[in-house]
Amino acid sequence: MKNCLIVLGMHRSGTSAFTGILDLLGVNLGTKMLETQRDNPKGFFENKYVVLANDCILESFNSAWDDPIPLPQNWPARFENSQLLEDARAFLRTDIPDNQLSALKDPRLCRLLPFWLPLLKAENITPRIALVIRNPLEIADSLQRRNGFSLEKSLVLWMQYMLEAERNSRHLPRDFVRFEAILHDPQQSIERLFHNVGLDKPNFSAVQPAELDQFLDHTLRHHDASEEDLKARCHNIIADYYRLLCKISEGDALAEELAAFDDVGDQFQSNQQLFYNKDVVLALERAKEENTPSWYHTKLNRIKTQFDTDKLFREYRYLANTEHLYQERIALHRKVQDQQNDGLALKDEITNLQKEISKLQNQLLTPHIRISDLRKQIAADKNQISVLQQEVVGQSSENTGLRSEIANQRDEITILQSAISTRLEEIAALENEVSNQQQARLTLQNVISAQKLVISALQNRKPVASASDLCLTGRKHVLETGHLGFER
Repeated sequence: MKNCLIVLGMHRSGTSAFTGILDLLGVNLGTKMLETQRDNPKGFFENKYVVLANDCILESFNSAWDDPIPLPQNWPARFENSQLLEDARAFLRTDIPDNQLSALKDPRLCRLLPFWLPLLKAENITPRIALVIRNPLEIADSLQRRNGFSLEKSLVLWMQYMLEAERNSRHLPRDFVRFEAILHDPQQSIERLFHNVGLDKPNFSAVQPAELDQFLDHTLRHHDASEEDLKARCHNIIADYYRLLCKISEGDALAEELAAFDDVGDQFQSNQQLFYNKDVVLALERAKEENTPSWYHTKLNRIKTQFDTDKLFREYRYLANTEHLYQERIALHRKVQDQQNDGLALKDEITNLQKEISKLQNQLLTPHIRISDLRKQIAADKNQISVLQQEVVGQSSENTGLRSEIANQRDEITILQSAISTRLEEIAALENEVSNQQQARLTLQNVISAQKLVISALQNRKPVASASDLCLTGRKHVLETGHLGFER
């Protein structure tokens, strides 16, 4: 039975330290390993073939390990029945022996695990997952020092790697281990992980403590970030995802914790789709293609094809222009002959016209006399016109005087109209006064009529009302009827 422990984690996350301990424990890592480099003097502990195969997969999508753009959906289908797939199976058959624990470590496996898992199953290899966790700020600082990456790019890369590693391995036996735990107590961390993924307890007695301490040289850890740094420098989504990973590394994953993984991951992918939309991805792919030999070869062929097309076109245009110029030359020659014939005809016409002009000049001698008489008549008419113009000027002055007189008369009329209006107002006032006097006269007549009645009553010696009673009766009548008159 074949068992393979697949070590997953972002670049600079401590996967090399973890896999190096596996190497000290006698775990099979393969035959051809990557050489040590200045940025990792203890070694990468990565199989050369796995790294080359993963780079080949990424390059087929114009991508690389530091490309934050997600791979296309259903990308493993591109390699079905490919030579790369057959070579990968051959590698697994030869480098993963029976009855010995093997390990594969390459950070690219976080994203490319869907390519390898079917091959492991086809070769009857049981995969078990060790997921190494490290503070994303420490990784970003390390990548900035080694590769010059910005903080933002490194954080997005960390999130992309860890998100895909968690989702791609969720259905497999797995455990999470923190980088700090590996450095602090490597034996307990690895024994706990082996137990949780169903592997036999590793034999740490075969490893000398001094050898283990020398390998885990704490002076090689150049970056350390605190929770305060995480709050101040890290985006909330990425910080929350790191805290979830740390929490789940302390015990079994609960359903609600996995749901929280999905919620944070979905939110991150939604943001990715906003910034890495189809237009941006297409533009980046075109930019990457311009740096490949195939792009230069295609461009050279396109230029050559265009040159051949232009050459044929130029030759055709030359032949067409030659034939056109020949036909144009014949047409111009005919046109010159026609113009020469027209010139001869015009000369004859000019001669005839000259003769006619001479005849007309002779005819013009007679009208000269008539013209002289007309000129005299015109001079006389001009004199008469001058006299009439002077009369017009005099008439204009007279008209000006009349206009001034009319204006004065209009002013007088305005004054008279104003006086008339005043008189009309006075007449209205007088008419009102006359009306008042007539009313008073009617009142006096009524009084006189009343006195006559009194006198007549006295003469007839009949009892009559007194004068004061009559006055009261008259006042009452005025109040009831509204006028002073009495009926007779």
